[in-house]
Amino acid sequence: MFAHEGYRLRAMAESDLEQVLAWRNSLRIRNHSYEDHMITMEEHLRWFAAMQQGTGKIQLIVDFDQTPIGAVNFTPVDIHGRCFWGIYLGDTEAPRGSALRIGYLGLRYAFELRGVRKLIAEILHFNIASLKFHAKLGFQEEGRFIWHVAKNDGYADVVTTALFQENWLAGKQDWEQLYLKSTQKGD
Repeated sequence: MFAHEGYRLRAMAESDLEQVLAWRNSLRIRNHSYEDHMITMEEHLRWFAAMQQGTGKIQLIVDFDQTPIGAVNFTPVDIHGRCFWGIYLGDTEAPRGSALRIGYLGLRYAFELRGVRKLIAEILHFNIASLKFHAKLGFQEEGRFIWHVAKNDGYADVVTTALFQENWLAGKQDWEQLYLKSTQKGD
């Protein structure tokens, strides 16, 4: 698929199941997900089986030097050319700049391979790091769903952000310069 300086985007395989479940169940990732319960292996296997049966959902793994470090997932592209994504750095020991590289490879996959017109992210309002990350990638806030998700004995707002293919293609060289410059500095 796509690769860059030791980072490679690939389809999730059955051999990744235990690692991905550990990431999904980590407090760091669960706290910022819509569903924050501990996922059982049985639930995880059903989730993976559903992806294998052609639901249109795509789960990709990002390797650094052949070691899985994170994931990117996509919903099916709808008739309007829209798609939702989710992204996370699973390995907290990954090199600095890895999250940005995962984002970069995911954007290339969405816009250059899948032909997505509009890529959408839904982010819990208190996940400031993700809001800043998406802004750095060029996403713009489009709206907010008030008290949208049950979290922490209450409800959380969800901020919707989006990036359009035309913006990605028009500014691709700038994206790449920002991407390379930022990762060289260790962002």
